[in-house]
Amino acid sequence: MSAAEDLHSARVHLAAGHVRRALSAAWRAADAALLEGDSLTLQSVIPLAEQIGHVATGGQSRDAEQLASYCTHALDGAGGGVESHSILSRISRWRQPRRTCPDCAEQISAQARVCRYCGFRFDSA
Repeated sequence: MSAAEDLHSARVHLAAGHVRRALSAAWRAADAALLEGDSLTLQSVIPLAEQIGHVATGGQSRDAEQLASYCTHALDGAGGGVESHSILSRISRWRQPRRTCPDCAEQISAQARVCRYCGFRFDSA
């Protein structure tokens, strides 16, 4: 399932009064959104988690609060407020095409002209 599908499922479960299922689907949506680099869905999970928290009790209420916090931190850099350091931006960088430096064998960006590990210069062909 995609992040958007899990988010929809969470909303349907919440509307039906199935708090545990809604919470589980919301967590799946957040995790999938993070892996997909889908900031819009990640942002949409926050108010849903807050809604779940209002109707949940005990541990489920705490889990919903943690979910909202998890999404917020993933979007804003774990409290730093610097987008370039956010978890979401880091995952996006990891997913960029990579190549192996022929000199030191480290993985570097496919667009790199100079290896950041050993200084090997690539031909600009």
